[in-house]
Amino acid sequence: LSKLEILDFAGTSVREFPESIGKCTILKNITANACQINSITPQIGNLTELRDINLGYNKIKVIPKEMGNLRELIRLYIGSNQLSEIPDELRNLTKLEVCGFPLNKLKEFPKTVFSAKNLRTLSLYDNDFTNIPKELSELKNLEILYLDVPKMNKLELEAIKASLPALDIRNK
Repeated sequence: LSKLEILDFAGTSVREFPESIGKCTILKNITANACQINSITPQIGNLTELRDINLGYNKIKVIPKEMGNLRELIRLYIGSNQLSEIPDELRNLTKLEVCGFPLNKLKEFPKTVFSAKNLRTLSLYDNDFTNIPKELSELKNLEILYLDVPKMNKLELEAIKASLPALDIRNK
């Protein structure tokens, strides 16, 4: 396990990560979408070389704060789960370029993404928030933003469009 770099168990009936996953310290990619995962072990925080993680289409309710240790992460996708909040510790993921939390139950826009200055794509449609923080305009590299445009505050949306004219805001 210590030499494992890619872990793919997409579409299997796996319900949880084994705690031993924390020993796979050179792991670079985890694909575990469309499983039956309902929790993420805090041991995932030991995977400091991880670059890409796809946990979409599961039953995850909580992201462990230890995921904030994944400072090399470039792509994070935890869409189509049951998340209601994003832990503050994810602000440490400053290298993120692609981030997605669509189809969850987020009550607030996840402000932790504002520390990811290289963020190019952000997907947040089908959640429970309607406000867009003005800090979004500080993400100068953001190219594509997926939102529920009809639900969003129109004035905030226009302000974001004005400050990031190249931004492609897509309704999903």
